[in-house]
Amino acid sequence: MDGHPLAVPRSVSATLPDLRTAALRKGARHFELILEGGDASEGYRVVVEFDQSGIKSRRLYGAFDPDAVLEETTYRPQPAAGN
Repeated sequence: MDGHPLAVPRSVSATLPDLRTAALRKGARHFELILEGGDASEGYRVVVEFDQSGIKSRRLYGAFDPDAVLEETTYRPQPAAGN
């Protein structure tokens, strides 16, 4: 962000098969990366929220109720090396 790399934990995308689309949405205080994939009953949508300090959360939505969160992961900042 702003010319600096953003660390992305493997858990953000490691369990997402058949990724079809990705979109980026800018909010007032953060960004959202929207990932969609799967097919029919295996379909999913993942919303990854982040800002300049890093990844904040990951929410997984299923195909049957697109407004119901099936999984939610909260990420906390990692301490700097040597601290």
